Amino acid sequence: MYKHNLTVNIISEVDLIPMAVTFVAGLALGLDYGMLIGIGVNLMFILYNAARPKVRVCSLTVSKLLVCYKIQNVSKINYLINNHVNRWER
Repeated sequence: MYKHNLTVNIISEVDLIPMAVTFVAGLALGLDYGMLIGIGVNLMFILYNAARPKVRVCSLTVSKLLVCYKIQNVSKINYLINNHVNRWER
């Protein structure tokens, strides 16, 4: 009567690591500890990506003695220094 489709939407392959760790820890240690370990692994991934932002460096050679560099934030996380640079660009 009812059809159930199990779909997992995965943005990247790196998302499989916390999911697998949570699943295995939940089976081995119980659901409570498995969820806590899964939350801890997810937090480690988030903090790792937040500590190393992705930037793009563009250079413009004005003369032989003068080279200008423009640094742009490519990551999705907004940083305080990024706000300062954006105000300075205008």
